Amino acid sequence: MTPIKLFQGYSSTTGAYHSTAVIGESKIEGAQREVTYTLCKGLKSLMTTIDVKQSLDIDVIALGSINEKLKFLMKLNTTETTLAIVVHARKVEGREAQTNVRLASNIVVPISDIRDFFFHHGDAYVSSITTGGEYIAVLSFHTETESERTNLELELKGKGLFMFGSANFGLQEKVVESFQTKISFNQMILGLEDSYELPKFEEIIEFARKFPSMKLTAPKILAFETTGYEHVVGVHNGFNPIASNRNKLVGMGFRDLGLVGKFSKVCQLIDQIEEIQSIYNFYGGYNDPKLNEVAVLATKDLVTLQRIFHTFHSNPTIEVIIPPLPSLSKGTPQIQYKIDYSPEFGTRGKIEPKSTFDLFTGVDEYIKNKTRIVGIQLRTLSRLSNMTVDFVSSVGRRTEIYGVEEGAWHSRLALGDQDFIKKIVVKSNRDVDGLGIFVDFNRWIFAEGDDDSDNGTEHTFHLWDGMFVLGFRGFHSFKKFDMIQVIHAAFQPAKWRNGSTDVVNP
Repeated sequence: MTPIKLFQGYSSTTGAYHSTAVIGESKIEGAQREVTYTLCKGLKSLMTTIDVKQSLDIDVIALGSINEKLKFLMKLNTTETTLAIVVHARKVEGREAQTNVRLASNIVVPISDIRDFFFHHGDAYVSSITTGGEYIAVLSFHTETESERTNLELELKGKGLFMFGSANFGLQEKVVESFQTKISFNQMILGLEDSYELPKFEEIIEFARKFPSMKLTAPKILAFETTGYEHVVGVHNGFNPIASNRNKLVGMGFRDLGLVGKFSKVCQLIDQIEEIQSIYNFYGGYNDPKLNEVAVLATKDLVTLQRIFHTFHSNPTIEVIIPPLPSLSKGTPQIQYKIDYSPEFGTRGKIEPKSTFDLFTGVDEYIKNKTRIVGIQLRTLSRLSNMTVDFVSSVGRRTEIYGVEEGAWHSRLALGDQDFIKKIVVKSNRDVDGLGIFVDFNRWIFAEGDDDSDNGTEHTFHLWDGMFVLGFRGFHSFKKFDMIQVIHAAFQPAKWRNGSTDVVNP
């Protein structure tokens, strides 16, 4: 499609551009420069801050620069409980805005077929266009509930992360990494050549301050505004049903995002449910009746909304009736699990200095990142001396080495996607003499030291259906394991929350 122009026709629901039906005069407003630092709570706040219009179709390609911002927004995976710090630098070279408008000479008045007019020209026209360049950096904290977001906001303020004008701004990697919440960082530039190198994380504030004074080598359309045809002289009252339906669909402002906003919420709910279900399946499966029930409701609500949008796009004058959407009254799901530990095998003796080992990350991140053990290999001297555990997750691979890197190697146990440890056998008295890991009758390893002077007692720990191993923790000293313990988990029904309140029976 051709680039966007002032007075061009526009569909408020799909974001698509249509043939021009109006003409008029305009004025060019002067250049502007600004740098803002904003704390955004949820998707609506973020969309307003970076000046993005919502629509049903995120893949509209009519305007490259606007589409870039839409794709950037989608990449952020922002929900209504996300807390985001947005650094936004903008250099506006000009804003062209209408001063008056009228129907074009090729539009016959009165308009005889208002539906045909809608199909060709949309429900609104572009009434202003802003061009220039901008830099957007978003640090997102992916909290799952409003109470978590509120607590995090207080913690951020306590660390001085809102002192934008201060040298103690504090947006440094070591500070950010101190938070336990899942964090992501994304940035984009409009107005400079695509090959322009983005700043490093620790340089974003300095870069944002300099951006408005930089020479734009590839200015872009940064934003636009639209006005409904019902405000144009010559468009009769027959257009009012279309305008009324449009307002129900896309809303009337920041606090009213209409059915398109509810469509987005239903899609987010389905995404959250599917992500939790995928985690259940990843760890061997779990039946969560309430989650399944709301999944069915959300799918039905999605179909209901799609039918309404389809009807509007095929016959825009039929009155849009706001439907009940029961899935949105259920709240949002939060995955739940119980972490537990096997008995301690061996002893915590106090004679030698000891080194500890444990999971390399928090359990929440471990499970959300779909982390699993893919390999275990043991080494022995007189006792169990070394344990090498290979992990893989959605963010990469990691190898943890416990104990000293000495001793005879034993066979490596490799675990596939649906292989789960079902039994642990430990021979121990004061120390850990031997260790066995069992997947099934045919898949197992066992390693035992060569010192027969202390024949350990054999202990067996079973992992029943619904239990899955996360890893191991314990102590080792000199060339032996003093104590080892299995860390395991089991899922529980998801918790449902409306805002900061738990929902008892969704």
